[in-house]
Amino acid sequence: MPLTLVTGPANAEKARVVLDGYRAALKRGEAPILVVPTFADVERYRMELAGGGVVFGTQVVRFGWLIDEAARRAGVRGRPLVGLARERVAAAAVATTKLSALAPSAATAGFTGALLGLIDELEQRRVTPQRLTQALRAWADDDERRRAYADEVSALYSAYRRTLERLRRSDRPLYAAAALDALREQPAAWGGTPVFVYGFDDLTAIEVDAVQTLAQIGARITLSLAFEPGRLAFSGRATTFAQLHGPDVEHVVLKPREEHYAPAARRALHQLERGLFELGEGTLFDPDPVDPGDAVTLLQGGGERAELELVAAEALRLIRDEHVPAEEIAVVARNPAAVAALVAEVFESFGVPVAVERRVAEVLDTLPALEVCHRPSPSSSRSSHSFASRQSRLTVSDETWSTSAVSSTLKPPKNRNSIIRLFRSSIFANASKARSRATTSTVGSGDVTSSSCSVTRCASPPRLRYPRRRA
Repeated sequence: MPLTLVTGPANAEKARVVLDGYRAALKRGEAPILVVPTFADVERYRMELAGGGVVFGTQVVRFGWLIDEAARRAGVRGRPLVGLARERVAAAAVATTKLSALAPSAATAGFTGALLGLIDELEQRRVTPQRLTQALRAWADDDERRRAYADEVSALYSAYRRTLERLRRSDRPLYAAAALDALREQPAAWGGTPVFVYGFDDLTAIEVDAVQTLAQIGARITLSLAFEPGRLAFSGRATTFAQLHGPDVEHVVLKPREEHYAPAARRALHQLERGLFELGEGTLFDPDPVDPGDAVTLLQGGGERAELELVAAEALRLIRDEHVPAEEIAVVARNPAAVAALVAEVFESFGVPVAVERRVAEVLDTLPALEVCHRPSPSSSRSSHSFASRQSRLTVSDETWSTSAVSSTLKPPKNRNSIIRLFRSSIFANASKARSRATTSTVGSGDVTSSSCSVTRCASPPRLRYPRRRA
């Protein structure tokens, strides 16, 4: 299988290996494709390649476009339902399914989004309604309460798939599966186009399927993955690594490097990266700590607002006293939508300019044929890579919410010297599960997103289903 797997920790120069391979393929006239997680990454790496003299013939895309290209080459026709149109299909399935155990949940605004999240997982793993029914009945056994719940979950999934069949349409996961199946049946359809995948902290099931399919049909694939065997910080990616690694896979292992941190912060940040979550059992503190100097600062607040006030005060100090440009300071939050209004309010009260990154959806593909009353609800979106321009100061709070740039730059330098990050103490317990994923909507998919809103305070986002993560 012509798959090259490049692994290593942060700052191990995985980008150099992948991009050097991409440039070499371009010089050979092979028209390679570079796959990155987000729209911002597409623009950033186009600019980086152009800065190195590679302007013509570059293809930098997200995974959704790669799936669309596979479908085009394999002759898969049609357009998958996305966004609001798909939510209306799910709403129709809920409306036509008799529910008892799930009735209270189905009456809530978030039920349709949660159902679609479950359906996404099932379809990406190619679980049919029949297989789900069998599995849930085996799980329920003779327990009547479990059986009622299992039967209703199965009925909802079956109703959703029947509605799609009646409309003669597919959704995004089914469309991707059909494209990959068609490629397996006609391997020559892909041609000799090499694919380079960079910037993903982890891959979804359908993304793993795509990589494996392309490698199996003979396409040369180079994929980077932030991973080190045995490290707790990377344990959430162990399954992906195990799925991709094999005897026929070329595995390039990169060693940790510290020279990409700014000199003043190098020792502390490298130690933080190497030692995060790695204390031995029963050990509460690092027996050989490194003096962080001003590279790492711990802020503790009595709640979200108190914590944000501390962060805003620190940002103001950096801007006023150390003359750090505001656009070089980033605040990272796990759920930007949940804290965006509070961030804007608190930072505004401190006189700190702020740009809050938000998604705005436009509905281009609806299903007027479905006369179903629907409660649209936002779905969980994949978190995106956020690049900070500099990284010599790392402000860490142990009681936080976490990830969106308050200000960010399109193409930050590798050496960084100013970033503010916030972490809840709970993040340390489950950080290995946090992942950065690509947005899976594609050109022509029916959803258009705008990545940021550069005003001091933005209106609340519309309650629509956004394209799915995901740094």
